[in-house]
Amino acid sequence: EELAAIRTWARANGYQVADRGTPAKAVLDAYDAAHRTNGLAEAS
Repeated sequence: EELAAIRTWARANGYQVADRGTPAKAVLDAYDAAHRTNGLAEAS
């Protein structure tokens, strides 16, 4: 599940996230930014 992956990533990167519910927007934005950069590099 994507939210589980986001929580795992967030914890590994120093964010505090709950086990349930949607992570904070700041966490989602940081996750998207980190993975968007990787995606663009692979697409090139």
